[in-house]
Amino acid sequence: MHRITGIILAGGKSSRMKTNKAMLEIEGEPAIKRLKNELDLVTDEIVLVTNDFSSYEFLKVPMVEDVYKEKGPLGGIHSGLIKSSNEWNAFVACDLPFFNHKVIDFFIKLTDETKVDAIVPVIKSMQHPLFSMYRSSILPVVEECLSQNKLRIKDVLERITVLEVTEKELIDYGLTDEEVNHAFFNMNYPEDYQWVKKKITSTLD
Repeated sequence: MHRITGIILAGGKSSRMKTNKAMLEIEGEPAIKRLKNELDLVTDEIVLVTNDFSSYEFLKVPMVEDVYKEKGPLGGIHSGLIKSSNEWNAFVACDLPFFNHKVIDFFIKLTDETKVDAIVPVIKSMQHPLFSMYRSSILPVVEECLSQNKLRIKDVLERITVLEVTEKELIDYGLTDEEVNHAFFNMNYPEDYQWVKKKITSTLD
């Protein structure tokens, strides 16, 4: 089994949420802390990509800032790959309130069965490149795209070998349909956060 680095991307401006969504409280702790705890279950090290070290010192994980500034998520992927100690890396955005480590567990299983450069879920026909696995060896491709100002992650994926994973495969692995749908839910707007809190409250009841 490969050793895995978990890389949390927390470099966004949260402009639509109008507050730092990584720090929104869910069940008494910041959303990013819940995510980090889940990621701990299936990774050998965790790296946080952020340009605001002081806000996340409480997580007690190595942090790295963007080398290429103002380049969006691709810049974050680049910095995470530089910091990683391992061949395979599980990238997750900080705004996944229902992040489920079982998804990464399935991806890790696939790393032993395939020679691809990336494992990317496609849920309801939509790619989720910020909840995916990437080999560290794609770093030169990422750097090339950044240097050419091609900032879509799709620009990288078109140049490497990608294994796409569907919701059916995740369900066959043992996740429920609800777990799959929730795992890839991003909090972008205040109403998303309110929905998450209500959903968790109703589950607890």
